[in-house]
Amino acid sequence: MHSYLNKLRLFMSVSALFTGLLFGNPLAFSAEEDSEPMMENIVVTGSRIKRNEFNSAAPIQVITTERSALAGLLSTTDILQGSTVASGQQIDDSFSGFVTDGGPGANSISLRGLGGQRSLVLVNGKRWSPSGVRGSISTVDLTAVPTSLVSRYEILKDGASSIYGADAVAGVVNAITRTSIDGASIGLSVAAPEIGAGQEYELHGVYGHVGDNWYINVGATITQQEEVVRSDLDYGRCEIRPRLTDQFGDGYIDNYHPETGEPLCFGLIYGLLSVPRLGFARYEPSLSDPTDTSNPFYDPTLNGAWGLPYYTRVPATPLDNSGAYLRDTRSRDIAHVQTENLSYSMTSTGALDFALWGRSATAYYELYFNHRETRANSGYSQYFPDVPATNPFNPFGAAGPWGDGRGVTPVLMNYELVDRNSDVEIDRINFFIGLKGDLTETWTYDAYLGAGHSDGEYRSHSFLDGQVAASNDVVLDASGNPRCSDKALAAYPDCVPANLFTEDALLYGRLPADLLQFITKRTTGTTEYQGLQFSAYATGEIFPGPAGTASLGAGLEVRYESIDDQPDIEAQMNNIFNFTSAGITKGSDTVAELFAELEVPLLSGEPLAEELVVNVSGRFTDYRSYGSDFTWRVTANWQIVPTLRVRGTAGTSFRAPALYEQFLGDQTGFGGLLNDPCVGVFDDTSDLGPGDTVYDNCVSQGLPMDFPGDGGSGYVIVTGGASTLMAETSDSWTLGVVLQPEEFGLSLGITAFDISIEDTVTSLSSVTILGACYTSVGLSSPFCSRIADRDAQGFLTTVDASFINVGLQATTGADFDFLYEHEFNSFDFEVDGTFTYISEFYTEVLGETTSHAGRFSFPRWQGEVDFLVDYRDWRFYWRIDWIGSTDEGEVYDPGTTNVDRVTSTDHEFYHTVSAEYRLDPWTAIFTIRNLMDEDPPIVADGSGTVSAARIFNTIPGSGYPLLGRTFTFQLAYEF
Repeated sequence: MHSYLNKLRLFMSVSALFTGLLFGNPLAFSAEEDSEPMMENIVVTGSRIKRNEFNSAAPIQVITTERSALAGLLSTTDILQGSTVASGQQIDDSFSGFVTDGGPGANSISLRGLGGQRSLVLVNGKRWSPSGVRGSISTVDLTAVPTSLVSRYEILKDGASSIYGADAVAGVVNAITRTSIDGASIGLSVAAPEIGAGQEYELHGVYGHVGDNWYINVGATITQQEEVVRSDLDYGRCEIRPRLTDQFGDGYIDNYHPETGEPLCFGLIYGLLSVPRLGFARYEPSLSDPTDTSNPFYDPTLNGAWGLPYYTRVPATPLDNSGAYLRDTRSRDIAHVQTENLSYSMTSTGALDFALWGRSATAYYELYFNHRETRANSGYSQYFPDVPATNPFNPFGAAGPWGDGRGVTPVLMNYELVDRNSDVEIDRINFFIGLKGDLTETWTYDAYLGAGHSDGEYRSHSFLDGQVAASNDVVLDASGNPRCSDKALAAYPDCVPANLFTEDALLYGRLPADLLQFITKRTTGTTEYQGLQFSAYATGEIFPGPAGTASLGAGLEVRYESIDDQPDIEAQMNNIFNFTSAGITKGSDTVAELFAELEVPLLSGEPLAEELVVNVSGRFTDYRSYGSDFTWRVTANWQIVPTLRVRGTAGTSFRAPALYEQFLGDQTGFGGLLNDPCVGVFDDTSDLGPGDTVYDNCVSQGLPMDFPGDGGSGYVIVTGGASTLMAETSDSWTLGVVLQPEEFGLSLGITAFDISIEDTVTSLSSVTILGACYTSVGLSSPFCSRIADRDAQGFLTTVDASFINVGLQATTGADFDFLYEHEFNSFDFEVDGTFTYISEFYTEVLGETTSHAGRFSFPRWQGEVDFLVDYRDWRFYWRIDWIGSTDEGEVYDPGTTNVDRVTSTDHEFYHTVSAEYRLDPWTAIFTIRNLMDEDPPIVADGSGTVSAARIFNTIPGSGYPLLGRTFTFQLAYEF
């Protein structure tokens, strides 16, 4: 499937299909991005040798901030994640309720959908240190990049470890900032969604001065982003489960109330007790008299036979938007779709030209500081501690009317129990000082020292596991008053007894203040990430080649990185109720690299060979943790005739394990009983029996034939770093054609790409590990060593899901680009477009291949087209964003033949229009994003996708605008 012959066939077939269409030069974006002459030889991303972007052999997309401003994109996150090369689900503020790399508020870029840890982000060609909070940090947080001072973003859409070192597996993003600024400017930007929430305000200014042989500039930006909660959005106000059929045969489409027509909400349940061998019993305050048989909620067993007040198994109503039991309808008012952020940045660059050893030299520095404060909220959660049978408040306990006594689990919502906000405060500094200049008339050099530092603090309000258990270990004293047991008091002298069976507790999430003070704590963790680097390289001409002078670039680089994450002591001691424990993540790594790049012109001015240039690069890398490796890359750039160019690249890349993948302190989570492969194996309804591998393996564990019997328990999932990981390795190639008939003002281009990664580092799910073990003959799978012994009742105890090397990840497709420019008598006109087609994207784990192409977050087609008109002092702009259709395939509900869940999305088109007015020294831009106020597509839960996460009933981070129609106004003044 992945032979080079098939790859060539793919390229040729797609080329033939689009020969008559518009194929643009991916470099055409930068026609107006800064003041430097376009055809001047500069260092273009993808090579250390100076060329200009139009004759680069590497596939590069250049996005100017001037164009992005017209599109109303104010942040680096919006600019980069909106590009067509950013396939797959991108991490942004809508993931505040999930555990993500870098913690709440951190944004990243995943090129080609291969992951942020495989996409290298540079600023002015220099590495920044990753930043964020918690132990899983591996990427540059895009919120730290000073958008207002960036001139353009160059995106190398090809693996380039031989040029930039590890992490450049999927590609490279290089943000280029403005430097030689003479004067001052100030700007104000406001973005206001029509929904009336989520406003964003930015004030920025810059001052610079250029002397005879020096320059210096200072810039500052302050940004305030307001929150958006679920109730602000019509499509996301409640958790719905879209289906298209009348599954129950009552004449109504599922998930809609037959009387109101409103969608049914399926929030978290509360107001219940989970009772062994009984199921759920609902608290009903009207059942104060258990003998009142006229009560519509009267339960013949609980109220009649047992005389138990207040509890029933009768649903609250037959059908309403609360479902069968009481369901959370308040989270929508606090759960963030967009977090609340405040950030400010200070940036300064400067340079001094002077003579050194008789030749010109420049000493320079770059300083970037950013402070971010984020408040994230994922909504209310359940509080469900175990209450023993000895607790006198337990209505099903030994003191209750049910004689044998049962421990129960009350289910409460934490409406008024704890503050649900997670707060992050983080400072990031990146500083570089360097020297560059001329070695000879044809050789130049650049050497610099760099230091990066990220210092973050994360805070949240948590229940303490030990204190929660102690507060429910209640007895009565001699006077009949409740108190904590002697055992509980011995461990916690300030123990406060809890009564979780009141109406306030079960229905309203209220507990006494002294109890809350005892069982909760505002936990605080700190994360520090440091980086040091030294880089030096020289480039120049070395010898006459067959058709010109050959050029060489060579250099070395040394980097040191360290991480020190210190979770709150309660998290380290696994004392946070219903939440993961977290160990200390602390470690460091050092890498030394040597690299060289040779470029040789082979032909020039020949028939069918205006120019043929070959570039070869290689890098030797030695990691203290990983060991050494060598990566290489070959590019060819063939200008056949002035209007036709063919170019291609082929090479290898690798990614050494990130610090968190090596040193992550053990994080614990929880797996459910039903994930156990042995649950249900011995049931009469099971299709399994002796001779079946899973059945025989469960028998070998000594499990009883009635397993799991009464009750049951989950198990602990442990995820931690691993010091034995291998580096990921990859192969990639690109092949492109560029057509530029200058007389028509047209640039047309196509580039096919292929990237495959082996030995991918991942943390497998506990379900995958259990399945691999129990389907192996005699439990022979190596994954069985990751499963601890079962307990005395036969239940699973612990599964180790720590990082390992496993499987393959690969993507193949093509990029299509075009540019048309024409100067009319009274105005200038431009059409600029780029499209990406994904032919294949798949992962292979444990011999099983999963295809993602065409599924959620991986539409086969995605593109954007910009139309611009320049008329006197005005510029008018129209962008069309296109996201292709996706389909997850049929999904069956258990026990039904229903296959009509909404598990597909149609082609979506979103429009942006803007107008810019320039009247020196003022510039004003007014933009309307999502002009038609289109909602993102609604998809069903339980769709089984492995490509993207469903949140707010849709697929965030996939290019769909979440906030509806948005108005943006930008005003700038130069002086």
